[in-house]
Amino acid sequence: MKLKGQGDSCLVGAALSTGEAKIFSLSYHDVHSASQSNLSHKSISHDPHHSQLLSEIGSVSLPEEGLFLAIDWHTGIPNFEDDDGSPETSSNSHIFSISTQSSSIITFQLREGGEIAERSRFSDTHSLHGENLPAWTVFSCPFNTNLLVSGGDDCVCRLWDLRQAGREVAALRRKHEAGVTSGQFHPLEEHMFATGSYDEYLRLWDRRKLSAPLSEMHTG
Repeated sequence: MKLKGQGDSCLVGAALSTGEAKIFSLSYHDVHSASQSNLSHKSISHDPHHSQLLSEIGSVSLPEEGLFLAIDWHTGIPNFEDDDGSPETSSNSHIFSISTQSSSIITFQLREGGEIAERSRFSDTHSLHGENLPAWTVFSCPFNTNLLVSGGDDCVCRLWDLRQAGREVAALRRKHEAGVTSGQFHPLEEHMFATGSYDEYLRLWDRRKLSAPLSEMHTG
């Protein structure tokens, strides 16, 4: 589950084991006003005077992909093009990617009215001896909305550019001793990201020089 936005203008994305992704709006309400309006949304706050309420606004289902394993919002500078060829603006650029049990990385756009449209797909992203393995994680770069990183059960971390459909731009091979299960870009340093693995190591990387991690720490 990943949150996008802050204050009273938030979206929540959830990747589900049913092969679905659901998008919710998260709003902040006065409890008294909400009760007077008979709102039926689910409250997730323990504040006696205010309540944060989740409302589902869109969903997408691809059961043939098996479990949806991870989700991340693209929060970098929006530079996709809309269907008419015009650049998208920040107001309609609700882009997110998911990773799946069947080793796909799929990028979607949430549009007005809750419609969710597929924008791109990388298939067979993580495999071993010809067998597709789960893509445990996917995360996007906050400085470049086209850049994605995925980690899988093949012990490999791969970098993808959405402008180069179907082709990785870099990979960390033989750098992890077990499946790569999590990761995140640094919020301030454009080229730095971290990975977590079943090998119980946290590693920090500079994507300009991937021959060795900048640092690593055993967490077990």
